[in-house]
Amino acid sequence: MSAHTAYGVEFVRVGGVRRHLQQTRAMFVKLLLHAVRNFAMSLTQIVTPVFFVSCACGIIMTLPHAHDLPPLYLNLSKYRLIVVPYLTVGGATFASERQQLAERYDDVIRSQVRSSARLLSHVTTATKVQKPYSRNVKLPLAITPVL
Repeated sequence: MSAHTAYGVEFVRVGGVRRHLQQTRAMFVKLLLHAVRNFAMSLTQIVTPVFFVSCACGIIMTLPHAHDLPPLYLNLSKYRLIVVPYLTVGGATFASERQQLAERYDDVIRSQVRSSARLLSHVTTATKVQKPYSRNVKLPLAITPVL
């Protein structure tokens, strides 16, 4: 420790752990003085996180749990042209399975082409019936979407 004199007052320079403790104490005193002077700000900084955490806990407590939900059943009957292709690699029947798989995809593609041609014919006949500059073009109700 070394002593310095300034304006008739002797100052002692502190170092090491003692200096860190002194700085920590000074920061705590500064924080305390700031909190006392700005009580509303300090109260806001304490109350706001407590409020939002309590809201989050309340929301989590009221949500339905996984065991409260009804079971979901998978059913492919709602979809048309159900194709679940599979293919095993190797073996003596590999060529025949590949041929069957190609035929299944061929059937699906041909049916989609037919349905899109049918849709196109419905649209063209519906637009030919209307006047040339008519704004009200009515399409048939039984239009099936093309996948």
